[in-house]
Amino acid sequence: MEEKEKKYQDEEIGLKDLWQIIKKRSIGILVIFIIVITIAYLITFLTPKKYESLSIIQMANSIKSENIIRDLQQPLTWKELSRIADDLGHEEPITNKDFKVIINDDYQLEIVSLGNSPEQAKKINEIIGKYIINYQKNEIVERERVENKSLSFLKEKITEIEKEILEIENKINQTINYASAINALQMAKLRKNLFEKELIESQQKFSLALETINVKVPANLPEKSAQPNKKLNLIIGTILGIFAGFSWAFIKELAN
Repeated sequence: MEEKEKKYQDEEIGLKDLWQIIKKRSIGILVIFIIVITIAYLITFLTPKKYESLSIIQMANSIKSENIIRDLQQPLTWKELSRIADDLGHEEPITNKDFKVIINDDYQLEIVSLGNSPEQAKKINEIIGKYIINYQKNEIVERERVENKSLSFLKEKITEIEKEILEIENKINQTINYASAINALQMAKLRKNLFEKELIESQQKFSLALETINVKVPANLPEKSAQPNKKLNLIIGTILGIFAGFSWAFIKELAN
């Protein structure tokens, strides 16, 4: 029991000492707090404003887009950014810090752009959006060109089967074994239908992919600045001011 009372007394003495230090150094604590808050305030309100614009682009989901997604997640080179700005008539240079591309699971791209004004933020977003759409379409056209070479094989097979069907039909008129000839004819037509179906699906895949690519949500014109975050900066400044003031008081007391 005596040990507990002694412990409580020690704690009470410790709190009294802390309070005495705070009272003794209150003016210094207040001055340091005001200085830190003033610095945080000046940094917040002197930092140039940045406006944020958002748009969403629907990617082609009828073909595998892993390579396109991987390429879009890589930073663009200075030459690419300059070419994009020149091609789309943007006079000011664009950097990778001016925008970011976020890939969603449902084949959608979120483009977030920053600008010194609402109009600039929207303009950069639209420029990057046009670049991404053109990039995807060019990739699909190139894939279609490569795959057309393999589609020529299907066309050749269909042509061969058509000749085979004509030969079988001629034999039907000249043979007694109708059942065997008709069975061969049915099998040839079935193979032809399968090849034609595969050919049509391959051709439609790319046309559907090109139709799918579109701007789902156009770039908005921001009404408020996104940076700097005034509330967050002032809260951080307040916490740092309190911490700096108390730290100075205790260090000063220990030094004496």
